[in-house]
Amino acid sequence: MKNLFKIATLVLVLLTTSAVYAKRPGRRGMDGPPRMGMMGRMHHGHMGKGMMNHGKQGKHGGDIISKLIMHREALKLSEAQVLNLMRIKLKFAPKFVEAEKKVVIQKFDLRKEMLEENPNITKIERIMKAKMAAKAEKHILRIKMRLEVEKLLDPVQKTKLRFWMLKMKGGKARK
Repeated sequence: MKNLFKIATLVLVLLTTSAVYAKRPGRRGMDGPPRMGMMGRMHHGHMGKGMMNHGKQGKHGGDIISKLIMHREALKLSEAQVLNLMRIKLKFAPKFVEAEKKVVIQKFDLRKEMLEENPNITKIERIMKAKMAAKAEKHILRIKMRLEVEKLLDPVQKTKLRFWMLKMKGGKARK
């Protein structure tokens, strides 16, 4: 009887501990989506923000300058180029923060309006247009930053940068 009680207790403990630590269906843990390698998980933001210098900027991976600095040896960037890249990053940082702030405010206003008893469709349209304009502003800033960065690079470095960017986006890069 005591052995049966011990076995039943052990089985109960094993079942409850495995249920406690089991993942909920449809949720991703640190391992990210299935069949995705380590670098893919890091690129898609499935690991911590500070992991291997992969910060997040908005919805996508870290900004282009951080990636260039991280790979400065492979790109053979000079110290002057790295310093100029940091200057560009500091120049654009407040603009990105301001644009992101606008997007967050519009998201909050949209949620607030949608929770109203009778949401006003014209107000929702106005909020959505403002939100899309703020997102477009962020995108334009990202393009301007990239153009300034490309002015600093020599042709070989530009080719490597474009190759990496295509590869990160899942496109096929031409050699």
